[in-house]
Amino acid sequence: MLRKVISLALLVSAWSLPVAAGFDMLPTKDGQCRFFYPTDKNTQGWTIQVSSQDMCQNGTVNKHGQVTIYNAFGAPVEQIYGFFNGGYWTGDKELSADVIAGYAENSDTYKVSFELSSGTGFDIRYLSQMVSQKQKDTTFASFSFCQPFRVLVQTQDYGLFQDKSLITEIIDEIAQYAKKLCPAEQKIQLFGSSKERPTQDDVFFYADIDLTTAQIDVKRNDANAFSRQENMILISNELDKKVEVQIEQNVVDEENKVPDISEEGIEVNARDINKLDASEEISSLLDKVPHLLTISRLTGKTVHGSVVVKIERVVDKTADVITPLPLQLVGDGLQTGWAIVTGDFSYETGRLGAELKGRANVTSVVPCQQSYCTDIK
Repeated sequence: MLRKVISLALLVSAWSLPVAAGFDMLPTKDGQCRFFYPTDKNTQGWTIQVSSQDMCQNGTVNKHGQVTIYNAFGAPVEQIYGFFNGGYWTGDKELSADVIAGYAENSDTYKVSFELSSGTGFDIRYLSQMVSQKQKDTTFASFSFCQPFRVLVQTQDYGLFQDKSLITEIIDEIAQYAKKLCPAEQKIQLFGSSKERPTQDDVFFYADIDLTTAQIDVKRNDANAFSRQENMILISNELDKKVEVQIEQNVVDEENKVPDISEEGIEVNARDINKLDASEEISSLLDKVPHLLTISRLTGKTVHGSVVVKIERVVDKTADVITPLPLQLVGDGLQTGWAIVTGDFSYETGRLGAELKGRANVTSVVPCQQSYCTDIK
């Protein structure tokens, strides 16, 4: 990324008057291509020159190259180098998206909305923003759309955000965009609203997504107040570890405690396992299968965890699972029937592309006598 100010003296004449900052774009001399140059200077009569005609697409500066700014006297003011999209400079980051609209939030901040396509099949739009801030030298930085990566999911279908599996599918797709556009990104902020430019009261769903821990903190707007909060932990969390300690307690030292934060935010220890309802523990393990595979899909890594599965067929050290999702298990001690399986899970592309299926290298197996392992206490 390069921004070179050729001469500070050329930026303003002693008699020029400042004009309100807006979204007027500077044209090339032939008027065929335009570039947004945020400044509080009077840019009447200013023009631009691009380093390649290939940069001019649909009347605006795009692609990678250099834009030179000229004042009304034809003197060069500044050279700007990097990526451009829809007439906006995005610095050293390429943005492949459709620019929607821009506006001046104040004299120091400009925001531009852009749309990302959705392949989920839901009736939704993904809208994100890039922001340019005034710097100490009064010039504006390139438009940034990372740190954090924010996405508004615009939809009239409030029910999409009531189903964890649908939320996961939406977050999965948005995380893929984050990995592509902002490879170093660790945080995503997701908003749900029916409006394109919502106020806080218009937002009915909000989530902070941590890609490093795969934890999603969810808030829902009830009566214009974000009063309810949920935690969706989509990787092997501390509850999994606690249950694993209980299952293997005959070989694990009793003093090996594993802390956890429950949904209510209360710290618990492995000693408190027996106080938990067994059906809730097993239900959470069954629910973990799609979560583990989804996080493996998001991160591209294996995810350790404990799950409840029904093993249908075993050949040597390999077993097939259909319920709750297609899995191939590899390890010792596998046998047909319900079991609690602990191991390293990885996502594999399904037959239909979006279908969740995976593979697990098994480290331990606890067979169950009853369906869904409800006999395990």
